[in-house]
Amino acid sequence: MPAGERGKYALTSTQIGVIGENVVANALLLASGGRLSPFYSIADDDGIDLLVYDKETGVAIPVQVKTRTKTLNKSGTTTPGSGVHFEVREAALREFDYAHLVAVLLHEDMTEIRRSWLIPMPVLRGVARVAKDKFVIRPNAERSSLDKFTPFRCNSPANLSERLIKTAEQLAAISSKKKSSA
Repeated sequence: MPAGERGKYALTSTQIGVIGENVVANALLLASGGRLSPFYSIADDDGIDLLVYDKETGVAIPVQVKTRTKTLNKSGTTTPGSGVHFEVREAALREFDYAHLVAVLLHEDMTEIRRSWLIPMPVLRGVARVAKDKFVIRPNAERSSLDKFTPFRCNSPANLSERLIKTAEQLAAISSKKKSSA
């Protein structure tokens, strides 16, 4: 149904989040040529939305997906800027040292990733602003921006996929070292 014909209904933030998780899962499958296989959590009590399984290394990376469809307005205006606001509950950071945040800015039609950021949860504490029981990040979505989130920015689904594969390979190497020293 076209946007103008939705009538009295509008997507909730929960529905947009689920759409974002699906877009990310599909993008990872396609961009990795099937090497990465995302699985959904039945009950995400710990804030983990996807387990991204790397078929080559056998490593599964817990991922929390946060989705936005719009940037923040420029200060004092109603003109869209380039900053994106994401919030992560503190509870999501407690459980898994190897979990990652995938913060995603979707195109407004919610069918494609415009920009994403892959941030290890332990690193998130150092780059986020703390607000009550949440961590807040506001990365700049411009390709050429230089902010503290630039090292985590993925300019394409292929780049996101490559970074997750590299993470899986690093985790597999750590696991292998632990096993050989035991």
